[in-house]
Amino acid sequence: MKRLLPLIAAAVLLAPSIGFAQSCSGCSCHGGPGYRLANGKCVSWAQHEKHQSVGDFPAGAACEHPEGCRLETPRGVKSLTRGEMR
Repeated sequence: MKRLLPLIAAAVLLAPSIGFAQSCSGCSCHGGPGYRLANGKCVSWAQHEKHQSVGDFPAGAACEHPEGCRLETPRGVKSLTRGEMR
């Protein structure tokens, strides 16, 4: 039993970090604005700035951020909900 106790303690301490690592997926986990281009690549912040100046999400953009994707443009705020495609 004394040998088993350290193994159980290690499992209990590591379990939350293992679960967190698996719960995050998609473009929002890579530190970007949370949407994907039509070619399947995640949008960078530099590309996001470009789309703001153009005034809309690019054609084929798909939102993966859990809270939705938001783009503030000179023409107003554009938004996509999670899973929505333009």
